[in-house]
Amino acid sequence: MKSVVLLVFITCQLCVQVSYGLNITFNSSNVEVFVDDKVTVLVIFNGVGDELEQVKASNWTVFYEPRSNLEAEFKQSSIVCDNIDQRCIGEMDIKGLFLGFGTVTLARLDPETKTWIKLEPRLVVTIIRLDKLINKIFIAFVAIVVSLNNVNMGCALDLGIVKDVLKRPIGPAIGCFCQFVIMPLGSYGWGTIPFWLFTLGKTIITGTKIVVPFQNIIASLASLMIPIGIGILIQRRFPKVAARSKRILAPVCIILLICIVVLASIANSYMFYLLTWRMAIAASLSVWTGFAAGILVALVFRFSRADIIAIAVETGIQNSGIAFVLLSYSLKPPVSDIASVVPVAGSIITPIPLFVIYCFQKIWNRCHRNEDFELQAITSKRRDSDQGEINLASDFVNK
Repeated sequence: MKSVVLLVFITCQLCVQVSYGLNITFNSSNVEVFVDDKVTVLVIFNGVGDELEQVKASNWTVFYEPRSNLEAEFKQSSIVCDNIDQRCIGEMDIKGLFLGFGTVTLARLDPETKTWIKLEPRLVVTIIRLDKLINKIFIAFVAIVVSLNNVNMGCALDLGIVKDVLKRPIGPAIGCFCQFVIMPLGSYGWGTIPFWLFTLGKTIITGTKIVVPFQNIIASLASLMIPIGIGILIQRRFPKVAARSKRILAPVCIILLICIVVLASIANSYMFYLLTWRMAIAASLSVWTGFAAGILVALVFRFSRADIIAIAVETGIQNSGIAFVLLSYSLKPPVSDIASVVPVAGSIITPIPLFVIYCFQKIWNRCHRNEDFELQAITSKRRDSDQGEINLASDFVNK
């Protein structure tokens, strides 16, 4: 019964469409509009005779979705007909509200049923964001800050320890194993890294070319190594300057981290609207799995406490910059912007467990420091008491 009703409904729609005899097209099949910007699209009605007169006489409107991404309005007064070319042209304004995709469908009011009849084809709208001045300031600030901080790290780098580690590189080998074996599998399991993009994804996104920008990756590695090399040269040539740099390394890192987080939140505030609880959980599990995997593997190989912390941190902390580069060069806006939300979520969540552990360690040390002081005081009193008894006994013997 439902199939019959559906068939009748579709037939009626087709009959209405044919009765109008109009062929509707747009001057562009896929419209791009910036967020908070507006574009005008031409709607072209092709028909003959009375059909063109009906275009002017009819009431038109548009249905658009999702309403959170765009707004659309058809200008009834803009319709102009040309009987020679046998077509009418009207204008439709589309405003971008938030990045993503949307559709706009033109509809005509049926004078008999007083209902809106949607006409094909639908117009596909892509809403992209415009790079503002704050984005350029943020990128330049991060580039300068990271370079200076890497120079500072080069000043604080102990080459003797590096040589000792390279002679017996068990720690780096474990770090590589965790980073390139455990983390990809764990991330794939939590859904953070779309590994299926290179496997099953090919059947879904046929025709899409995945670009891996090796030049940009090499450039990012060079931008990391060159400042560190400069810092090492400063350490060799100007040891006093390097010593001062070591003292300010920790506070400067904290201040710069706060500045980067604030600027990133302002420049990329749209990501907070796209971030869902599923993304947050997947990113959290990916990062925390890295910390846990690094700790467990380091414990199995009986590393020292300092090495365990180093391996865990190196495994859990990911380079989100490489993810941004891959996404921006492999995908077009706004898909690249939407996909970048996941590495951003990972970057935001990464410091949380480290900060919690740091606070717990500080509280623990402070509490146990008081206990140590009390224990030292009691021990000192007992020692004084015992010494007093020994002195009394000695005096008694001497007497």
